[in-house]
Amino acid sequence: MKTIIKENSFTLEDLSLHLDDKVYASIVYRTGKRKGRFTDLLEFSDRLGSNGKVAYARQIHSNRVVSVDAPGLVGECDGLISDSPNVVLAIQVADCLPIFLIAPDVSAIGLVHAGWRGTVASIAREAVRKLKEDFDVDPGSLSCFIGPSIHTCCYTVGREVMDKFQPDHLTENEPNHYNLDLISANSAQLSEAGVAAEKIIVDKRCTHCSESGLHSYRRHGDRAGRNVCFLNLK
Repeated sequence: MKTIIKENSFTLEDLSLHLDDKVYASIVYRTGKRKGRFTDLLEFSDRLGSNGKVAYARQIHSNRVVSVDAPGLVGECDGLISDSPNVVLAIQVADCLPIFLIAPDVSAIGLVHAGWRGTVASIAREAVRKLKEDFDVDPGSLSCFIGPSIHTCCYTVGREVMDKFQPDHLTENEPNHYNLDLISANSAQLSEAGVAAEKIIVDKRCTHCSESGLHSYRRHGDRAGRNVCFLNLK
């Protein structure tokens, strides 16, 4: 069972059971009239013990992955990796995929924000490459968890997006409109990079249609809050 902590309008879910016992992983979101600004969620995480150790990025839908060893704003990127127990990695999502990567043999971690643009730019593959380059990680040793995100049931795209993906990741629902499977596209990248298929675990909740309280940009538009994911070494 995952641990769920609720305080006022904040909810924290412990996702660690999907990963290795050397790490702590969680997702935090807020319900109510004030829907989860990133700064509010960081402050809430501090109250629960992150103690100012959070490293985060200005996310730009890129394939840039940065190695961090200190907390604070890293700059513009969409993937963070670290081997420091003194850093808590954080990304924010609201339909895009949060990808947690764990290399238990060398105590290294990665946390990736993958929307359709980042997926086209192969950010999942780049994160594995960067972990190997910076921390000598064997891709075959990696464990991966793809957290709550929009699923193919609710992710309809037009031709301008459809044309950028392989047919394997698309299902036609009407002429020139397809449902895109970002999860299968990123899982394929991870497998191609050397991650074992059986080590890629996917959260079954769709942020758009599940009754979980998680935020969805497709559902709420500019009013959408954010789901903030955290990952750190114990």
